[in-house]
Amino acid sequence: MVAYVACFLAGAGVLALVALIAGLWNSTSTPVILNTDRVAQAIEGSIRTQRHLTSRVTCPVNIVQQKGVVFYCQAAVGARNFRVVVTEVDSDGHVTFVVT
Repeated sequence: MVAYVACFLAGAGVLALVALIAGLWNSTSTPVILNTDRVAQAIEGSIRTQRHLTSRVTCPVNIVQQKGVVFYCQAAVGARNFRVVVTEVDSDGHVTFVVT
């Protein structure tokens, strides 16, 4: 009898663990998307301030706001195009960028 109870409790524990993992895996929370329009405006402002040049910067959309994410924007200055490497430094939307 004790063996049956122990097996039942072990089975229930495994089922609870599977349910917990399934709930976390299929989480309904949606990721926060980075406001890349603001990033583009910040890059344009930096180019204007540091180089005294007018630029047009475009960045991809639907970038997850998460520390360590790296993505690329395009900066057009006159007829020349430059790649901008953007790195998210935290999960609050702060970034650093380098024009290459």
